[in-house]
Amino acid sequence: MNNVGANEKIERLLGIFDSLKNSDQMMANVQKKTIIFDQKYIDSVIERVKVAFGGEVTQEEEKTLKRRITSTYEVYQEEGDALLSNYAHVDWYPRSEENRFYWDRYESFLLATNPYMKATMGTFNKNTDRITNYFGDPQSDQQFQVRGLVMGDVQSGKTATYIGTICKAVDAGYKVIILLTGMVESLRKQTQMRVDQGFIGYDSVKNVQVGVGIGTQRKYPRALTSSASDYTGSNVDKNTNMSIQPGDTTPLILVCKKNTKVLEKIIKGMKNLNTSALHKKIDAPLLLIDDEADNASINTNVADLDPTAINRDIRNLLQLFKKATYVGFTATPFANVFIQPNSIKEMIGDDLFPKDFIYSLKAPTDYIGPSSLFFPTGKYYHCLVDLNDYLQNLSLFSYSHKKDWDGTQLFPSFYDSLITFCLANAIRDIRGDKIAHRSMLINMSRFKDVQSKIKGITEDYLGEIKKTARLFGHQSDDRCLANPMMKKIHDVWMEQYGNSVSITWAQIKETLYDSISPIDIVIINSASKEKLDYETHKTTGWRVIAIGGLALSRGLTLEGLIVSYFFRNTSTYDVLMQMGRWFGYRPNYGDIVRIWISKTSASWYLEIAESIETLRQDITRMVELKITPVDFGIRVRDDSEDLGITAANKMRNAIERVDRQSGSFYGRISETTLLSQDMLDNQENWSIVYDLCEKLPKPDPSVNQPYFRGIPKQVIADFVKLIRVPDASVQFDCEQIARFVASNTDPVLSTWDVLFVSKEHSLDESPIRVTLPNGISINAVRRTCAITNGGYISISGDSSHIGSRDTKAGLTPEKIEEIEGDRKKGAKKTSQKMYMYEGRHPLLIIYAIDPRNSNGDNKLDEIIRLINSSAQGVFAAFSVCFPQNNSVIAESHQYKVNRNADYFRKAGFSSEQGKEPEEP
Repeated sequence: MNNVGANEKIERLLGIFDSLKNSDQMMANVQKKTIIFDQKYIDSVIERVKVAFGGEVTQEEEKTLKRRITSTYEVYQEEGDALLSNYAHVDWYPRSEENRFYWDRYESFLLATNPYMKATMGTFNKNTDRITNYFGDPQSDQQFQVRGLVMGDVQSGKTATYIGTICKAVDAGYKVIILLTGMVESLRKQTQMRVDQGFIGYDSVKNVQVGVGIGTQRKYPRALTSSASDYTGSNVDKNTNMSIQPGDTTPLILVCKKNTKVLEKIIKGMKNLNTSALHKKIDAPLLLIDDEADNASINTNVADLDPTAINRDIRNLLQLFKKATYVGFTATPFANVFIQPNSIKEMIGDDLFPKDFIYSLKAPTDYIGPSSLFFPTGKYYHCLVDLNDYLQNLSLFSYSHKKDWDGTQLFPSFYDSLITFCLANAIRDIRGDKIAHRSMLINMSRFKDVQSKIKGITEDYLGEIKKTARLFGHQSDDRCLANPMMKKIHDVWMEQYGNSVSITWAQIKETLYDSISPIDIVIINSASKEKLDYETHKTTGWRVIAIGGLALSRGLTLEGLIVSYFFRNTSTYDVLMQMGRWFGYRPNYGDIVRIWISKTSASWYLEIAESIETLRQDITRMVELKITPVDFGIRVRDDSEDLGITAANKMRNAIERVDRQSGSFYGRISETTLLSQDMLDNQENWSIVYDLCEKLPKPDPSVNQPYFRGIPKQVIADFVKLIRVPDASVQFDCEQIARFVASNTDPVLSTWDVLFVSKEHSLDESPIRVTLPNGISINAVRRTCAITNGGYISISGDSSHIGSRDTKAGLTPEKIEEIEGDRKKGAKKTSQKMYMYEGRHPLLIIYAIDPRNSNGDNKLDEIIRLINSSAQGVFAAFSVCFPQNNSVIAESHQYKVNRNADYFRKAGFSSEQGKEPEEP
C-alpha cells in the first residue's frame, strides 16, 4: 500500500477508535462511571479496533495508531490564571441568549482540522469565555476604556485564542475589530490568512470561501485588509466601507502591521466618516488586539517626552471610541508589565498598561516548550544537538561576521543538519504523514546578503544529497555505502535516529529520494520575494528549508518544523525567546525534532525557562492573594551576565532586587550604604532606634562602645522591618532580612548582639555627639558621601562601606588575635566578615553618620545643612551581620522588579503567609 493509502487507513482506524470510545463513554455515563484514558484502556480499545476493521493491521500501523491516539487523548490543559483590577467583577459573558454564530462555526472548524484539540477544546472554550468576559460589555450604557494582557507561550496557540475571542466578542456585540500584527508584511499576511480561515470565512484575493466559510451561510464580516494588502486608505471603496452605520450588525475587521502610516490612515478614516463634531467619539464598541504586544507598542521614551509614535497612535485610535477594549497578546510580557502605571497626570497616564486584567494561559501537556527542551530532565532534551564545532572553525564563520562575508563553506555540523532534515522527511513519509508540511529553520545571520550566500551553500549540498539518493538509494549496502556521500548519510542516520525509531536503514534508503526531491529553499526577509506560502501546498504538504534572520525571529510559524540550525547571539530574553520558532506542537514527530544550538545559547534558554517558570508561579500566587494588575509585583530573574531581560528603553521603570534563600544570609553583612534625602525617612529611622534603646538590657562593660547581648530575635526582626531605605538599596532588603531573622530555627541565631558604633576622634575634629535613651551616647562617624544619579546619598569613600572592621567589637582579645593571626601568616587582609566566625551570635550595628562632601556638590551641601539642623543632626545607618555556617549552601538570585509594584518591598507580597485580603 502506498503512503497516501496508508494515511487513509490510519484515519479509518482512528474513526473506528472514536466510535468505540464514544460508545464506551455513553455506557459509562449511564452507569455513572468514569473512563480513565490511560495506556491500558487505549491498548484494549485498539485490540477491538483491529477486530472491527476486519483487515490486516501491520505492526508499524499499530504503532502509528497508538502514537496518534496517545498524543490526542493523554493531552490535558488547565485553565489560565487571571489578575483583575476588580475581583468583584460582574460577569456579563456568556449571555444565555447570545448569538453564537461566529464562535460555533470556529469551534467546528478547529475540531475538524485539528483532531488533537479534541482533548483540550473544553479548556480552550473556558479560557476564551473568561478572557472575553474581562472585556468591556459592548451592550453597556456606560463608556469604557479597558486595558488587558494575555500571556501565553511562544507558538502555543495564542493566535487561535485571540481568533476565538474575536468570534465571541463579535457574537456579543463588538462591531469594530482591529488586529495589529508585527512590523513585517510576511507576518501580517500569515495572520490575515489565519483570520480569513477562522473568522471571516472568505479569501477576498482568490474570491473563494475558506475555513469557517466553507459549507456555511454566506455571512461575512467586512474586511478592509486582505492577504495581498494592508490597509492603504487610498481605495475609495475601502474608505466608504469604514463608515459604521448604527443599524448595521455586520462587523468590520482590519488586520494591520504596526506602522505609523497605516495607523494614522485608519485614525483619519474613522474620524472623517464616523464623527461630526470636533470632540465627538464613535458610538460603536472597538476591540483592538495587539499581537506581540511587547514589540513596537511600548512607550520607550522618557516621561517628559512624547510617547513613541506607534504607542501614541494606538492610544489615539482607542480614544476615538466611546467603548474600547485593548488586549495585548505576547509570550514575552516583560516590557508590558514594566510600563509605568501610575503617571495619571502625564500623557503616558493613558498608556497601554494592563490595568484591568492580566490573563496567563497554561499550555497543554503536548506543548513542547522551553522547560521540556532545555531542562536536562525535560522530555525533549534529547532533541538538542551541541553545535560545538564552530570553535574549531572560526575562520569559516563567526558570530561577529560582517555583512560582506563571502565564504563558500560552513561548519561540518551545518551539513549534518541538512542530512538530518532529509532523513526526517523520509521518516514522516514512512509513518504515513505524506501530506503533512515539514520545515527546516536556518538562522545564522541578520544580513540579507549573507543569507543569500548561505542559501547558495545549502542548494549545492542539498543537490548532492538528492543526486546521491537517486543513484544509490536502491542499491545494496555494499555498493551504496562505498559512496562517500551515502556513507555520510548513513553515519548521520545512525547518530540521530538509528537507535531511536522503529524504522530500518533499508526503508530509509529506498524512500529517501522520493521524500526529499520536492524540498524547496526560501529566504525570508524584507528584500526577498519568496514567502512562506504553506496554503498553496495544503493538499500535498510543503517541504521547505527557510533561511532568514529578523523576519524569522518573531511571530512567523514554520509549519511542521523538524530541524533547526541556530547560530545567533543576542542580548535579551524576549528576543532570544522569540527566535525559538521550534517551540510548539509536534504530533507524531516530536521524537525526531532536532535543534543544533551551542551550549552557551542552550544555557541562556535554560535561564529564561527558569525565569518564566518563576514568573508564572508568582502570577498564580498573586491570583490567590487577589492582587490587582497595578499592584502586581512582577519579578523577573536576571542572573545572567550576558543577557538582559528586554531592551533598556523598555526597562526604565524596573529596579534591581536580590532574592536570598535562607542559607545565603550566613556569613553575609548587609549595610545601608544608600541614604535617603527625605528628612522624614531619617526621622523615622531615629524613632525606631529610640524604641529599640528602651528594650535593651544593660550594656557589656567589657566593651569600650555601647554593646548589648542576648536580644531576642523577634525584637531584631521587628526593628529591621521598619528601617526606611531607598528603593535602590539592592543589598539591604528589609523584608527578606526580617523574615529570615524571625523564621529561622538555628539556636545560634535565636539571640542577637547590638553595637552602637562610637569611636574616639582626633583632638581637632570635635565630633557630633548623639544622646539616646537608656543612657546611650555615641560619637557620629564621619563618612565621605556623594549624590547618585538616582538622587540618593551614597557612602563614597575608598571602600564604599559604612564600617571598618566594626564586627570585631564584643570579641575577646584572644579571639581577635586568633582571627588576625592568619593575616600575619600571609593571608589576605582581614575583612569584617572574618570576625563573624561560625558559632558567633548575629550582630546589629547602628551608626550615626556625619556626611562630608567629597566633590563640592552644592546640592549635597544643602542636604548636609538640612541634616545638621535636624533634631538628631546626623543620619542613622545600619549593618546586619550574620555568622558563617559552612554546613549550609544556598543560592541567591538577581531580579528586576516593577518600581511601582515592588515584589520584595510592597507590603505582604514576599511574606510566606501572603497578603491578607481586604475587608469587603
